[in-house]
Amino acid sequence: MLATQWAVHLAETLQAPAIVLSDQFMGQSRAVVARPADVAFAGQRTTAPARVNGDAEPYKRYLVDASGVSPMAIPGTPGAAYTADGLEHNERGIPSSGAADHIAQLDKRERKLAQTDFGARWADIEGDGPIAVVTFGSTTGAAREAVERARADGIAVRLVSVRLLAPARPELFAAALERRRTRRRRRAESWRAVIPLSQVGLRPAAGRGQLPPPGTAADAAGGNPQPDRRARRGREPSMNTASATATATAPVTASTFKSDYKPIWCPGCGDYSVLSSITKALALLKLRPENVAAVSGIGCSSRIPAYTTCYGFHGVHGRSLAAATGLKVARPDLTVLVASGDGDGYSIGGDHFLHACRRNVDLTYIVMDNHVYGMTKGQPSPTTEPDWDSKLSPGGTGLRTFHPLVIALAAGANFIARAFAGDPNGTAAILAEAISTPGFSFVEILSPCVTFRPEQREWKNLVRATPVAPTSDPSRAARRIMTDDGFNIGVLYKGERPPYQPPLGKAKKSVPDLEKGFAI
Repeated sequence: MLATQWAVHLAETLQAPAIVLSDQFMGQSRAVVARPADVAFAGQRTTAPARVNGDAEPYKRYLVDASGVSPMAIPGTPGAAYTADGLEHNERGIPSSGAADHIAQLDKRERKLAQTDFGARWADIEGDGPIAVVTFGSTTGAAREAVERARADGIAVRLVSVRLLAPARPELFAAALERRRTRRRRRAESWRAVIPLSQVGLRPAAGRGQLPPPGTAADAAGGNPQPDRRARRGREPSMNTASATATATAPVTASTFKSDYKPIWCPGCGDYSVLSSITKALALLKLRPENVAAVSGIGCSSRIPAYTTCYGFHGVHGRSLAAATGLKVARPDLTVLVASGDGDGYSIGGDHFLHACRRNVDLTYIVMDNHVYGMTKGQPSPTTEPDWDSKLSPGGTGLRTFHPLVIALAAGANFIARAFAGDPNGTAAILAEAISTPGFSFVEILSPCVTFRPEQREWKNLVRATPVAPTSDPSRAARRIMTDDGFNIGVLYKGERPPYQPPLGKAKKSVPDLEKGFAI
């Protein structure tokens, strides 16, 4: 909260945009915080009436006075008005999409930031030692806990919590990290590699001998093959053609889809059962790992791709549906699954959720809902009850909870169901049906977070099979879902909309041409 006030004051001081890298806690918490004592800067904002038509000198929004900031209209000044919005604008403050206006604004902002001395408050540096952990935004809490554990083991570690990412000051980072532990440098030529396009982006995570590990990359300097560093992590050697053929014809079981990476969720987390249900569902449908892609965003649930032998893509926060949609329309032959959580999917990813339902692309969206941000230490999420009291939301947020099933139906999802992590076989059956149903399938899985919501252990006594059969009538499904208490398990809606699949055009570039763009 202090960092947010610092950023807002900085934006007011410089009359420049400020982006606060934080999380849902900032949007749902309530707290009274004293104004920070370190927000005073050399150049304070000076307000002045905006010049209006008829003045000798017209008002120019790009004008920078002696204090280094722009004058702005004072509310209540007769004949003056200024509208602030997210669009770029020209010198007169009129919104503009012109490249020249955009560049002029960027130049002005750069000049403002360059002349300001931010002092020691560019980052909070805690502790001392030869190792430094650099963090920012909502990751600071988790990083601080890791640093504290390292110190408890006798390791001297510094925590550098960055407040200001742009403009970056290299000399400040260098000073903060000057005592960093140096590692033995690898030969410089080993980094000059041309990486084949087949090794960039989506790739299978090898495990249990199901798929071959990554290959090798050729050295651009001498053409010498360099072993892929990821193949050194205890994975099996490349399979020959005979063994690969044997693998392709081997019987498919749930184990076929499990990688050698051990899940690292908290003990008792419902996501363990969800992972088991996903692998069982894929085995029920007799799919092959090489024909399945698992896409995720950020959060506890988003670790799913690494724990499977399917092709995987671990994207950025809230953007998994966008990546999965692009993949599916480009490769309609693949079975595409998306793993998300209530924070990743409904908060920062809420917009993508709406439009993914509307587009009705043939993919399956699996959301593990535990009504809390588990990875970032227990903040309220969009599905958290308004009166849930915690250290991070004393007295509760007071905000109405997000109802994802209602939103999905209204936005156009073709399959809507709810499952419970405590019933892995039942969940597997629902997931298999969702994957088999054409169009956008949405499955909400109640997955208890016993670490931050221990009361959710009671969910096993609250869930029950839905008393009604699936319906294809949206109005009937709406009545059922709107009156639902959140614990009816089963398929609630199964529509008949045809999935969206745009026509695929002919590729304009060959794979070798694209690979040239990745040469270093």
